[in-house]
Amino acid sequence: MADEKKGTEEKGKETGNESSEMIQIIASILKSTPIEIKKELGRIVRTDADIWNAVNGVGSVEKSLEKGSYEGIVKSGNTLLANVSVTAQQEGVDKASVVTDANGCYKIELEGGSYDLIYSLKDYHTETKDNEPIFPEVEMTKNVELTSVV
Repeated sequence: MADEKKGTEEKGKETGNESSEMIQIIASILKSTPIEIKKELGRIVRTDADIWNAVNGVGSVEKSLEKGSYEGIVKSGNTLLANVSVTAQQEGVDKASVVTDANGCYKIELEGGSYDLIYSLKDYHTETKDNEPIFPEVEMTKNVELTSVV
């Protein structure tokens, strides 16, 4: 019985080592991948950003070293909206905030992870995009439409 248990533990260790080796191989392949392809992968892959960071060799599961961003235009109908507050939150805590320019444009840079993006402006309904992933070194576009309260 003890030998069976020992064999199971050793097999588990081998599987862990194989996984670690596989991640290292994938990371080395991705490190040599051109940035344009990495950006496209970031747009396609909808998974945990911390795992993406670890596999991609950018930081670790604990901490991302590079920032990604969302940029876009906020409007209402055909009107571009200036001074819209764009806030990124994780678990209800503000992590970053920017304001749109005169043309309704914004860019918010964030470390890899998932964020709730909140768009707010007086006299307009607040728009929230829940659990949006951010990938290191990837610029993603998110245009938003706000509706007037009146």
